[in-house]
Amino acid sequence: NCSERLRYAQRLFAEAEAYLILACAGADYEGGLERYGALLYEKFSYLAQKYMLTDLNDGFSLLPEHALPAFYSRYYSACIQDAPQSRLHSDLFALVRRKPHFLAQFTLDSLCEKAGFAQKNILFASGSLRYLQCPNACRELVLPFVPGAPLPRCPVCGRAFVPNLRLFGDKFVLSRQYGERLAAQARFIGRAKR
Repeated sequence: NCSERLRYAQRLFAEAEAYLILACAGADYEGGLERYGALLYEKFSYLAQKYMLTDLNDGFSLLPEHALPAFYSRYYSACIQDAPQSRLHSDLFALVRRKPHFLAQFTLDSLCEKAGFAQKNILFASGSLRYLQCPNACRELVLPFVPGAPLPRCPVCGRAFVPNLRLFGDKFVLSRQYGERLAAQARFIGRAKR
């Protein structure tokens, strides 16, 4: 029955030596960052109406290039600098903080950091808003985003850089940081016995 299975799951959780947490975009949404909901329509309503955005990430393909630096600075500010404290992430950290843990999260590292997760123990499985890449992935080049600075241009195709995110149909450049975190996750899994 359900209560027996719940007690069994609680026992397994308590006996575990380490935790690997896999969280997708729903964790960002539940954490208060609705890129296709309230955040989009409250802070980006003019752009959402003018360019028919249904998700903040649509801005990188639908906005004209001259509007991208200001858009991305606002997007970065809303999702990184001004991100809310996430009760979901805080509760999750409270559950695992006493034992080794590793979190594989969708994209919004700010929610994880504010909750207490250490950067070195987080893999942003779909990249991070903190880094930029060529939208065509012409080169294996990933640069840190600097708020307020013009977006760098690809030295091959000349297009303005976009966030280093794995989006539907986009070309994703594996950054050095991504490779290091992926290797750290593999080592963590290899060491954990239970």
